[in-house]
Amino acid sequence: MRKAALFLLLHSFAVSVAVAQISVGVIPNTLNSSDANFPTPQTDVSLENPATGSGSIDTVTFAWNASCSGVAKIKFFHRTGNTLNMFAERGPFNTFAIGRVTQVVPLNPPVGVAPGDLIAITRLLENCGNALAEAGTGTQGYVVLQGDATSGTISAGNTFHDRLGLMGTGFAPAASVQGYIPVVGSTQGGFGSNFKTSVQIFNSSPTSVATGKLIFHRSGTSGTLNDQSLAFNIGPNEIISFTDAVAGMTQTGIGSMDVVMSAGAQLPIVVSRIYNDQGTNGTSGAFEDLVTTATGTGTRILTLGTVGFLLTPIEPARTRMNIGVRSLSSGATLTLSLEDTAGHQLGAVTKTYDPDFFEQQGSDFFFGVAVGANQKIRVTVTSGSAIVYGATTDNVTNDPSVQFAIAQPSS
Repeated sequence: MRKAALFLLLHSFAVSVAVAQISVGVIPNTLNSSDANFPTPQTDVSLENPATGSGSIDTVTFAWNASCSGVAKIKFFHRTGNTLNMFAERGPFNTFAIGRVTQVVPLNPPVGVAPGDLIAITRLLENCGNALAEAGTGTQGYVVLQGDATSGTISAGNTFHDRLGLMGTGFAPAASVQGYIPVVGSTQGGFGSNFKTSVQIFNSSPTSVATGKLIFHRSGTSGTLNDQSLAFNIGPNEIISFTDAVAGMTQTGIGSMDVVMSAGAQLPIVVSRIYNDQGTNGTSGAFEDLVTTATGTGTRILTLGTVGFLLTPIEPARTRMNIGVRSLSSGATLTLSLEDTAGHQLGAVTKTYDPDFFEQQGSDFFFGVAVGANQKIRVTVTSGSAIVYGATTDNVTNDPSVQFAIAQPSS
């Protein structure tokens, strides 16, 4: 796996509700050189400071050494390896220069970029100035594409180790929660069990970087975006994995996990597995699907006007059943009702949860009675939204399984 395309940062940080500034390209302190002089038109693509995040570039600063009319275009390129493909351009723009100066142009409309995108400037007219650079200080430099280019290749013959005087700036909306792993853990359980949660994340995009983080919310608390987290930056077609995701955040116990993505980033494929780790005796476990933020009939998020059901074990004497509830950002009030096969109510409880709260309890905690074979648990939401699941574990093998209450109309 390419180290340049993938890094992991273990830390906690808040996702601001405000916007964050992003940039692409650089403006050097000293502009002491013209760009390489190729036949006009020519396109200079800055390889310095690829886009620092997803968002909208609305302003570009560039350096030019002559006053000209309609001489410069601003372009944006996706980079895949050494291949460049243009996805947006603005202009042409006039330049106003006495000597060598920088100037600022607005982009209307702004250009949406993703992490790793590049900015370029195209000279359209002969004998009317050049883009400016700082000679010899570039770590990546810039590449010259001949013509009013829409694509090209980075090669030694067209790359120059100067810092092109070209930078776009803009803003990225706050990151957002795009999925939930409702229950995760790294904990010793009953009957000698040792439960862990593995997570694999695959960025299926062939061109874009997937930037986001996993946030762990401990059981019994109302989670926040400041909770312990693990940030990721995954290159195109790459996979990262954690054999014990909770322990990877230096945490223990059980809780739930949010998948937070930067604005505009595509939700990657997330595969998680809850398993009992018995060392040299192997593991036993079950995959747990990622719950997306979609609501409505057939989804795993229960909302007002929907009802969901869980089924109790076939053989309760051989298995133990826990019920888990993860409320979402608006909190939730819901009623859980234990019913026999004829629909008679055997026990019920109404509970109100704070926003982003998680708990998992034995089934008798909710109803005051032990569940029997082939009974149903009706879950009705009266406010807010929540994910509700049943976790059943074999008392001998400690093999776990998970079922989710699926939203359906309440009437």
